[in-house]
Amino acid sequence: MHLYLGLIFAPSIIFFAATGSLMVFSLHEDQGGYEPPTWIEVVAQIHKNQKTTLKLKQSKSPDAEPSPERKKQKKGESPIGRLLLKWFCLIMAVGIIVTTGLGIYMSFKYNKKHRLLWALLCAGLALPAALLAWQ
Repeated sequence: MHLYLGLIFAPSIIFFAATGSLMVFSLHEDQGGYEPPTWIEVVAQIHKNQKTTLKLKQSKSPDAEPSPERKKQKKGESPIGRLLLKWFCLIMAVGIIVTTGLGIYMSFKYNKKHRLLWALLCAGLALPAALLAWQ
């Protein structure tokens, strides 16, 4: 059961770990002079809101208010502690992706039903894509 469920959910686990690591560093948000690539905004929308539609961007004036992230920063909050936590989350995401990849590798190495394994892995890719497109 672990093998079959693992193969079905492996693509989603990898997707959410990868997109989550992008979001930890706010790479999906406009900030300062940085404008995120469209593909990062799209995958962030899938991660956060389970949809692919993007809001139209509004031009920001140089006198614009600070980002919500900066507003939330409290007095006495350690920026270095926050940065270390972000890097820990990135390392964790990489670990999740690597161990999931190893799980996929092991399932093919130690199980001879390769057609079934490929079918489950493809189902794990196709089902979320179909549900996303079905909205």
